[in-house]
Amino acid sequence: MKTSSELKRLTENVVTRRIRKTLDICEKRRMLTLIFGETGRGKTLTAAHWTAKHPNARHITLDSSTTQAKLVRRIARELLGESRGTTEDNKAAIERYLLDNDVMLIIDEANQMLDHPSLFAKKKCLEYIRLDLFERTNTPVALIFTTYTLEEFEHGRLSAFLEQFLGRAMNRCNIPPGVFSVSEVTPIVQDYFPKADPDLIREAVKIAGSTGKIRSLDAYLAIMQSLVETDPAMKPDAQLLREIFENYQEGGSWPKE
Repeated sequence: MKTSSELKRLTENVVTRRIRKTLDICEKRRMLTLIFGETGRGKTLTAAHWTAKHPNARHITLDSSTTQAKLVRRIARELLGESRGTTEDNKAAIERYLLDNDVMLIIDEANQMLDHPSLFAKKKCLEYIRLDLFERTNTPVALIFTTYTLEEFEHGRLSAFLEQFLGRAMNRCNIPPGVFSVSEVTPIVQDYFPKADPDLIREAVKIAGSTGKIRSLDAYLAIMQSLVETDPAMKPDAQLLREIFENYQEGGSWPKE
């Protein structure tokens, strides 16, 4: 597990604070927790920083089309350092470990459990989390979803079999689509450029809104900071940020003659 200093830096904003609060409640109240949000909004990085400050937490990222057997092996490797012979062997060892140790599990890319084509496989994964991990061992578990929303859980095509699961997962964070211009973007710009002028912030808001990803904006700002530090003649302004964005998105613009 990486320490906070080894991780990419995280700028606090309205979204990261809400995620941290949700994880705090999950740990303190020992709850089954659901976190939903589009890619690039800081869910994984926030969870990684939160885990680094909580020695009892384990942050696990799932692979594509995860089955129950894959899920159990992944948790076994995280908790036990290795995977045992069979799924049942792993389950038994995980249960003993969780009963003997105070652990919180954060399962990232949890949508991979629902991307498997088999409805039976989906059910087995979620039932293992609900029954074996959460109820039987009283382990707080937070699931982070990227391609699903709370509304899809409640009203989508899988809602019938998710109903019982949702009934146990009362601690929820549902990040709305679309970037919050002031409370989400402004702190990130000012973290890189404390004296950022209004035009730069407006351009950052425009770029973040067009990509839908704070992660991309953060990368552009980091590039701009590096360029300005290398060449003092460069100014950290809206035009430079736009040029960096266009270069990465479209290969840069050329003069029209």
